[in-house]
Amino acid sequence: MNTENRNYTKEQHELIAEFAATYGLEPEQIIFYSNDPQPFFDRDATAVLIHKLTDAVGIEDEPMASPLGDAIAVKYRITFEDGSFVSSTGIANVHETGADDHPLTFEQLQSLATSRASRSALRNKGIDLVKLHYAAKRSNVVEYSGEPINNYQKLLREAHVLGYETALIADEKDLRDDKTYVDKSGWRRVLGVRYGAQASSDLSEEQLADFVAFLRSQLPTRQAAA
Repeated sequence: MNTENRNYTKEQHELIAEFAATYGLEPEQIIFYSNDPQPFFDRDATAVLIHKLTDAVGIEDEPMASPLGDAIAVKYRITFEDGSFVSSTGIANVHETGADDHPLTFEQLQSLATSRASRSALRNKGIDLVKLHYAAKRSNVVEYSGEPINNYQKLLREAHVLGYETALIADEKDLRDDKTYVDKSGWRRVLGVRYGAQASSDLSEEQLADFVAFLRSQLPTRQAAA
């Protein structure tokens, strides 16, 4: 398995925040690996994006016998409006670990294999979900079944970007294992004190607008004015 890269660039953080806000995903469902510039979407996130950004009418995934004794295999099939379909198989090794080096559960391995299968199937069809998203954004309309981004989603996206810029969300390196983790303690503290909330998605649109204004006030003067 590729090594998960927690030292995300500003552009990667912005992409994660934008996709999370636009499609109702959790940021943790979008991962960047160190040797792959493309984001990796988990099983559920991939299904959401396929339905929002393509003309798919059906998705099927089913476990299958793996040719390897220490692996889990999943076959993934996407059927499109014109009756065409594409399929692929994904495999996850039972010894793979997560970002914390803990062994993955059976459900996590199955989800990982499914995500790999769906990614391969989309590539076989020439579909790039990231490109479809930005094409839809440029035209201000999602090309297929998705909805245009609304004001609440824009505010949520902006709040997450500002969270990193104000260091309320930060990448912290643990010297014990030389790994980098996302620290949201400052972010959660502000949400709790100001709104009695645990997550920005718990806020109303008015509270979210206030939160964004507050975060902007915490930026250096020159950056806040930009």
